[in-house]
Amino acid sequence: MSPEPGSITALPATQISFLNVDPSAIGTVTVVGSSSGSHAGTLEAYSQGDGASFVPKVLFTAGETVTVTTDLVIVGASSGTFQFTIATEAPGAPVFNGPAPERGAEIGTATASGRRAATASRTATAPSATGPYPSDPSLDPPSITVNLSASGGAPGDALLAPSNTVATSLQRGPMIVDQKGQLVWFDPVTVAAETARALRVQSWNAKRVLTFWQGDMVGAYGVGLNVVVNTEYQTVATVQAGNGLYADGHEFVLTTSGTAWVEAYDPLEWNLTAVGGPADGVAFDSVMQEIDVKTGLVVFEWSALDHVPLSASYLAVSSGDTSAKGAYNWFHLNSIDPARPGQVIISARNTHQIYDISTVTHQILWQIGGMNSSFSMGPGTEFVCQHDAQLYQNDELSLFDDESGMPRSSPARGLVLQLDMKTMTATLVYQFIRNPPLQVPNDGDMQRLSDGNYFVGWGGTRGMTEFLPSGQEVFDASLPSGWLSYRDYLATWTGNPLTRPSAAALPGAGGVDTVYMSWNGATKVTSWEVLDGSAAAHLQKVSLVARSGFETKVSVPSADYFEVEALNQAGTVMSKSAVVQPTAS
Repeated sequence: MSPEPGSITALPATQISFLNVDPSAIGTVTVVGSSSGSHAGTLEAYSQGDGASFVPKVLFTAGETVTVTTDLVIVGASSGTFQFTIATEAPGAPVFNGPAPERGAEIGTATASGRRAATASRTATAPSATGPYPSDPSLDPPSITVNLSASGGAPGDALLAPSNTVATSLQRGPMIVDQKGQLVWFDPVTVAAETARALRVQSWNAKRVLTFWQGDMVGAYGVGLNVVVNTEYQTVATVQAGNGLYADGHEFVLTTSGTAWVEAYDPLEWNLTAVGGPADGVAFDSVMQEIDVKTGLVVFEWSALDHVPLSASYLAVSSGDTSAKGAYNWFHLNSIDPARPGQVIISARNTHQIYDISTVTHQILWQIGGMNSSFSMGPGTEFVCQHDAQLYQNDELSLFDDESGMPRSSPARGLVLQLDMKTMTATLVYQFIRNPPLQVPNDGDMQRLSDGNYFVGWGGTRGMTEFLPSGQEVFDASLPSGWLSYRDYLATWTGNPLTRPSAAALPGAGGVDTVYMSWNGATKVTSWEVLDGSAAAHLQKVSLVARSGFETKVSVPSADYFEVEALNQAGTVMSKSAVVQPTAS
């Protein structure tokens, strides 16, 4: 059940989720609030067929106790009856003003809901800008500098979502670059207050997709939604948090069963005297949810305040501010890994701990790091303010160890630990430290690649590095000063945009024009054909040129009109640009 029996952190808009049961077997559900009285509602089945949510027609009341009665046997309850308490949210909680999707956010081919219509390419609506590409001046991303590219690296492109910490005219948004630092695809964020995070390749409906979060960052957490984009750069799904919450930008994981794991931050009125704060204080609850993407229903929910004491935090509480803005960020959930059936691995930055959570009982099965670790920590295994915890089948645990903040500041590193579940000991397998070492104040991730290499994103220090298992660096790249990327990934990607290629012609001296051509997101272009003529309807081929980076240019005799065609490796025309006339820059 979610909320779990005995929870004290449920919200007024909560659903009552029944998991691991045939929806037809749930039967009658009676819901009574101690203040709001009896609640009517609808029982809505998950698309996976493994449960349903009771969705009340009227909100619950903050502070009341809700009693649920069923004919089922509920884990953690007395037969089929259990209770939970509705928490009180702090005033001033931020609201996401972006285009939130309707519940049931999977987008079909005939109709569309959510962030953008499925019938239009995302790159077709890029904002106006004056960028470095004459063929497509609407794109003006930060440049990527490749510092090292050596043999032994894994194939693929780098996926990132640059955001700026200084004022700049450059654009932020999800971006793919090749290992030469050349742009492959960029989708500028069009809303001034918003940013994007954690672009990566995942699988959805047995197809490869791009996913990322977009929304407003409010201090150390975000309010927004998660976006799923297909190989044509169409939005095929948007995923929001449920139960009245907004999705935070730290984690978004799609599953093969049609669900997604998301997280949210919720400022609750909370007694902080146990950690030296006020009795009428405000604490952030870190909430993890599994969402049925097709219906938008909450399948499972877990709350940090229900299970971890405030005293586990290394973050000192500040006094005086009792609004949502000043909430005590004691836990700071920053990664979710549904590693095994019935188990989810999560990372909490401010307790310096990684937890194994049961999705049956909601209980913590084990915890590593921080205070009261379940494991004896071997030499070199302790970590601080970590991110991106991943548990593999051989019980190896990978994570990004920021090593910055409470209580020490050391060079950041990628870390792989071997967990012995019998002796409950942790030993060091690998550590990856960049040369020269980096101080990382926040963020970061580490990805184990299919060839055994490791790809590390340095978060707040604007860079990424690929390591061999030996620790040798084989790739390193960085963003400009004042830019960072929360996470960076390496993956192969094939994009087939529905937009047309872009072209521009700039007149030059001596009867020569320069033609520029690009196709944002297209990965199969190997060469370009240039056509010209004195009439737009009658053009002839004048030049064939090999593709050279994101934008290719070629000098050709002056003409009144130009058009370019994108060719694949077989020499087949994939698409052609609009006809353009030479225009001075």
